[in-house]
Amino acid sequence: MNEHLSEIIEKAKRFLQNRDLLVFLFFVCLSTALWTLQELRKVTEDTVEMPLKYVNLPKDYVVTNELPEHLKLTLEGRGSDLIRYRLGRELETLEIDLGEIAKGKKSVSTAAYLGQIQKIVMESQIKRVYPEIIPVTIEKQKKKRVPVALVATIDIHQQYTLCDSVQVSPSHITVYGPQKELSEIDTIYTEHIVLEDIKDTLNQQVELKCIKNVRYSDSIISIKVNTEKFTEKSIQVPITPKNVPHGYVLRIFPSSVSINYQVGLSHYEKIDASAFALEVDYKEAKNSGKDKLKIKIQKSPSKAFNIKLKSESVDYIIEEKSTN
Repeated sequence: MNEHLSEIIEKAKRFLQNRDLLVFLFFVCLSTALWTLQELRKVTEDTVEMPLKYVNLPKDYVVTNELPEHLKLTLEGRGSDLIRYRLGRELETLEIDLGEIAKGKKSVSTAAYLGQIQKIVMESQIKRVYPEIIPVTIEKQKKKRVPVALVATIDIHQQYTLCDSVQVSPSHITVYGPQKELSEIDTIYTEHIVLEDIKDTLNQQVELKCIKNVRYSDSIISIKVNTEKFTEKSIQVPITPKNVPHGYVLRIFPSSVSINYQVGLSHYEKIDASAFALEVDYKEAKNSGKDKLKIKIQKSPSKAFNIKLKSESVDYIIEEKSTN
């Protein structure tokens, strides 16, 4: 293996030391350089893009049509002048004045900007500009007050829970834009954010998701996430029979059941049996013929989670009330 490698290296050395080859490569490089120099001196045409920025839009107006972001310029000049654009260099941004549009003008002529463009492209000659006319449609903007909704993936640290709902401030903002766009907006959403391993209190700013042709009174909102440690709690809750017809009694055994749940420490003492409602249905007993009735959680507090019944069913007896 080593002998084969040494042989290859030796052949490469002999190849590179060949005088005729070096002379040949020299003249190739020289010819390429002379050809490139000649091409750079030639007068040629090239098409480049000039970025546009629209300024001086009258107050309380919005543009409702699509405006071009670039002008396409066909330039004539020496290759040495145009090569910088071929290499990806962007032209200076041209500002288009929309100040006259509110007075009834319906378009902007790019011919009015040829002098400014010529100063930017310098020695190159402008042959064509596209588009020659930029149509502009504007509309008096309307306003509307709408709620803000947070779009987030929130991961709470182990053994922690939210104290309350995530606070968003401001909860409502004013949006400005054409009537058509505003009529379709009921809520402004934030950009999606990911909050990981949250514990204690988190304050963060979040950007609002942009809507074309619409601007906001606030583009950034603040959120506050309050978390706390949670614990387990168990209480005894009575069970209520429902849909029992007149003249009958549905007796259940036991008449109450233990509920286990998890709750934040700040709400531990605030939740008692009255916060829950457990039911069994007489119709289920009458129609199913089963020996036991399923307990249903009809009501539970929002701050309790991972709720579990110690027993999911009860025994029952249906009795007819005495007519005496």
